[in-house]
Order: sequence, then structure tokens, then C-alpha cells
Amino acid sequence: MATIAAAGATVLLGARDAEIGEVAAHALKKEGARVRFVSIDLTRLPTIKAAAESIGGEYGKLDILVNNAGILDPKDGPPSTADLDAIRRVFEVNFFGTLAVTQAMLPLVRKAPSGRMVMVSSGLGSLTLNATRRRHSRISECLATTVQRRS
Repeated sequence: MATIAAAGATVLLGARDAEIGEVAAHALKKEGARVRFVSIDLTRLPTIKAAAESIGGEYGKLDILVNNAGILDPKDGPPSTADLDAIRRVFEVNFFGTLAVTQAMLPLVRKAPSGRMVMVSSGLGSLTLNATRRRHSRISECLATTVQRRS
């Protein structure tokens, strides 16, 4: 975000926790960035819609959407031992939440002359990995490795 702000862009910094978001926005402002906190919780569709409406109302477009939200759950892990509820929580934020934000913001990105989207993700929460058959292949590879280690 600091790089985008240093280039002169106004940064709309989203976070589900207002206090943390405001502190982060304030830190960037101290460095000279134009930044505004936007309340958004990837597990609550009304906050996603409200953020999109607010951005559309104030700016009319969104030049760059950086999807950088994500969670880790200590009970997540290899497919052979991962807690299913943990995986559901991770997917709810990292996959479904990111998809919901992308869908809500896409009309604003399309209104920008050169709109761009940047997806920051990794591993099993990756939109790219989970949108393809590679997801099942990856789980199979992890399980095969686990089985081989026990043999």
C-alpha cells in the first residue's frame, strides 16, 4: 500500500476492525499518503456492499483493487490432519470473501480508464488454485506424501 500511496494514489484501506484500520491509515498518513479507512468484513456481505457503494458514491470508480485480506487458522494444516471447521473459516475469508469483494468492486474497476485488480494470496486459499482442477490434485499430492512417509 505504501508504494501505491507514494505514487500519488489515494489509498482506501479496508479492515474489519475499525481501530486497527484507523491506526494503519494514520501511520500511512504520517508518511504523507492520502489514505482513508473503509470498514469492510469479508465474512459480512452487507459491509462489502456498503464499502462498494461508499467508494462509488465518493469516487465513482476504483483504479486498483488490491485483494490482500486473509486469515490463518492454527488448526489448518495438511489435508490428512486439518480441522474441517478451520478449513471452512479460512475458505470463508480467503476464498469466498475475496470473491465477494471482487464481485462488488468489479463495476467500479471497470469504470476506471485503466482499472486493475491485484490478488495477493497463497496456498489453499488461492482463487487461482481453487478455481481449477489443480486444487483436487494438490490435495491428492499432499495426502500421497503423507501416506508415503508412513510406509
